[in-house]
Amino acid sequence: MSASALLALVALWTEWRYKLYVVAALCLVFGASGILWQYQEAHKRPMDWFYGSGLSLMFLYWGCAIVVTAHRYAVVNGDSWREEREQVDALIQRVARRSEPDVLEFSTGNFWRGYWTYRLYNLGTGWLVARFKKGSTKLVECRVRGLSEIVFHPEASGNWNVDVMARGKTTSFRDVDLSGKVPQAYVQ
Repeated sequence: MSASALLALVALWTEWRYKLYVVAALCLVFGASGILWQYQEAHKRPMDWFYGSGLSLMFLYWGCAIVVTAHRYAVVNGDSWREEREQVDALIQRVARRSEPDVLEFSTGNFWRGYWTYRLYNLGTGWLVARFKKGSTKLVECRVRGLSEIVFHPEASGNWNVDVMARGKTTSFRDVDLSGKVPQAYVQ
């Protein structure tokens, strides 16, 4: 077990595109060994069997879920996706720079949800919505939304209300300062 965990750790440090399969295999090995142990060990109480089986099944489930993610990771990190990866990397680097004139930036948050800085960049066919930890350039989340999924509403105070719509759910940011950088074509 220790050797397989060490192998998974070494694989994660590499740039190998199949490295997540090693983590999936590790979870599957843990789950399978737990089930095999269950049938070799004599249990005195039903709860012992229940806890052991539950933990084994959890590792088997995680292993299967990681296999799906590993497949996606391996495909996207293949040579056929190199151009798309480079385009996305260039966009993320552009959005991460604070001095970009075409990037709309606002900060929001509270104690319970965290403090975030959002940066919006118009791609022409949609919006790149990037979320950073407030005061940092470390990317937390990045999504592409359609042009109609980001709506700007001006307030009397000079600030803006920004609505981000995704999968039938609207996330609203109220009273954000965009420093008047919103193009009139996007104001509703």
